[in-house]
Amino acid sequence: MNKQLEHEEVNTRAQKFPVTLVCDGISSAANTGAIFRISEAMGVRKLYFCGVIPVFNRRMQKTSRSTHEKVDFEYRESTEALIRELKDQGFYIVALEITSNSISLRNFKLPENMPLALILGAENHGVSENTLRLTDRSVHIEMYGENSSMNAGVAAGIALYEISSQLSTK
Repeated sequence: MNKQLEHEEVNTRAQKFPVTLVCDGISSAANTGAIFRISEAMGVRKLYFCGVIPVFNRRMQKTSRSTHEKVDFEYRESTEALIRELKDQGFYIVALEITSNSISLRNFKLPENMPLALILGAENHGVSENTLRLTDRSVHIEMYGENSSMNAGVAAGIALYEISSQLSTK
C-alpha cells in the first residue's frame, strides 16, 4: 500500500546551495510567504527583498509555514546597489525574466565555482530595466499557453528546482 508520510517520517538531508535569491520589488504577502517556503525547501543560502519591505502579516506567515524563521534574509533599499555588491563578491547574476536575449531555464548551465544570485521581478512589472542592465544572463521559463507571465512564487519554485537539480548532481 502507498501511504502518505507524516512530516516526521520524511527523510530529508538539509543542505544549502551557493544560491542567493533577490526579490526586486515583490510586495504580495502571499508571494513573500511562498518565496520563503520554497527558499527553505530548495536550500537557498540567503534571501534579499529589495525596494519593498516584506509584509509579515498573518497571510505571509501562514503561507510560509514558519520558514521565514529559518531562512537567512535581509532587506535592501536598492536592488542595483545589492547587485553591484554581489558582483564584487564574485556572484554570477541571473534575472528570471523574458527578454530579447534570455534563454530557456532548461538550457541554462550553471557557471562552475561561482555563487549564483537569481533575481525575481515584481508582480506587475517584472525585473526592472535598471536591474536587467547589471545582470550576466537572463533566463525564462518556457510556457505553452497564451499567457507570458506567472506568479512570482510559482516561478521561484520552478527556477529553484531546476537550479538545485543541477547543483545536487555536482
